[in-house]
Amino acid sequence: MRRYERASTLLTSNRPVDDWGKLLGEPP
Repeated sequence: MRRYERASTLLTSNRPVDDWGKLLGEPP
């Protein structure tokens, strides 16, 4: 897994999928 993929998992607990998806610049 990539670093941001692991980080995104943590972000999902705090933010909706659409929100962190935009932060990463990639669709969920």
